[in-house]
Amino acid sequence: GYQGKHYHMEKVTFRPTPLQKPRIPVWVGGFWPNKAPFRRAARWDGVLPLKKTGGVFLGPGDLRELLAFIRQRRTKSGPYDAVIIGTRPGLGKKLALMTKALSELEQAGATWWLQSLFIERNSTERMRAAIQEGPPA
Repeated sequence: GYQGKHYHMEKVTFRPTPLQKPRIPVWVGGFWPNKAPFRRAARWDGVLPLKKTGGVFLGPGDLRELLAFIRQRRTKSGPYDAVIIGTRPGLGKKLALMTKALSELEQAGATWWLQSLFIERNSTERMRAAIQEGPPA
């Protein structure tokens, strides 16, 4: 069970049961270069890192360093996800730069890109347009 300031729960069952076996993957988030969240992440199925200083998003060098840190601490083998979250610029030259940046992140070990809609949060129209644009190529 769980007892907290706002919630008290006993015998919680999540429905529906996930199709993945033995369970859904667990991605651990944290702000790099804080080490504690990434020691935890090494024990699970993936990592969703953000950067503590110099901007929120990780660059390829940061990702390589972080994944080397995790590899040194992994005790099990198998697939491991590195999830990058960010915003997508509009079309044109900025999109070409974004495509290059994503390619560099992929080469550094990124396995997932999650589109953040943070900058579109105050505009349903901009959020809808970002979704309709789809993922970067």
